[in-house]
Formats: sequence, structure tokens, C-alpha cells
Amino acid sequence: MNQQLEQAIGTLAGFMFLTWSMAAIVFFMWLTALIDAIKSEFENPNNKTIWILLLVFVAPVAAILYHFIAPGQKVDTRFKNVRIDKDVKPNIETGDKWF
Repeated sequence: MNQQLEQAIGTLAGFMFLTWSMAAIVFFMWLTALIDAIKSEFENPNNKTIWILLLVFVAPVAAILYHFIAPGQKVDTRFKNVRIDKDVKPNIETGDKWF
């Protein structure tokens, strides 16, 4: 009887660890999706509102979908403030290089 109890407790502990691990992963995905949705700029401003509402009210499913669907709906702002001067050339006399 004692061995069966120990085995049941071990099984329960493993199940609880798996459940908490999955919950932590889903929470982390939800939190990153929510922060990204708030900070990002979307091509259609309504998409931002829709994603935030979905993330708040349908959290687990929306968080997973957000990571797959939303990147294609966002405006690419990585090089928004980069200015490229085509006339700039390296100064050979001072040893400037292209890289």
C-alpha cells in the first residue's frame, strides 16, 4: 500500500510539473504577444485594436495565433530612421574604410 501511494504521488508530481511548465510557456507567449501588439505599428490600425482585444479576452489561443499571423500584418520599422548617403566615399588618405 505504501509503495502504491509513493507511485501515485510521483505521478501526480510529474503531472503537476508538466502542467505548470505548459502554463508558464503559454503565459510567457501571451505576455510577449501583448507587449509586442502594444508597441508595434500595423498596416491597418484596426488590426492593432483587434489583436489587443483578442489577446485580452481569448488569451491562450490568441497568443499562439499572434506569433504566426501578426508579423505579416505589421509595418517594418527596423530601418525607419536610417539615412543612406550614396555620395559618401571612404577617405583613402586618412585610412577610412567602407566597413
